[in-house]
Amino acid sequence: NALKNNSATLDVKMFCAATIRHLAETIQYPMLCFGSLLTALVKGQTWTKTDCIAQGFMTQALHVEHRELMANHHGLLSAISNMSMIEGEENYKIRSCAISTIGMLTSEYQIRPILARHEGIMMALTKATYHERKDGMDDNNEYLDDETMDLVKGALKNLVAIM
Repeated sequence: NALKNNSATLDVKMFCAATIRHLAETIQYPMLCFGSLLTALVKGQTWTKTDCIAQGFMTQALHVEHRELMANHHGLLSAISNMSMIEGEENYKIRSCAISTIGMLTSEYQIRPILARHEGIMMALTKATYHERKDGMDDNNEYLDDETMDLVKGALKNLVAIM
């Protein structure tokens, strides 16, 4: 709640986001606090002064056994899809971490139908694929790096195959 609190100072919010990221690096399923961590990440999605929350999502998705739990956690798919569509060059790392999280989730066959039916996930992947530079040139996509773009293309391929 400190991240959403208007009276909390920037330092407090930065510390909270960093703490949540650190917790994401140490908490794993089946720890009892795993669900609470996912909830904290979802609630922290609007904090974009640092990429700590997006890194937390990505860190959790690195664990294969977490992916189905993440896909079924209330609000998590909306959170990562929102983060992956955030505008601005200063939000590049947030966008990249969120898209990478989506890519990792799509690698799990059993949750692909859930992801394919999620409008935000499909919009995020499509937007990342077709995003154009501000000057109108689409041959050098600066929205995401090449490695992340390959992940996006693979994720879309995985989800379209399920449809």
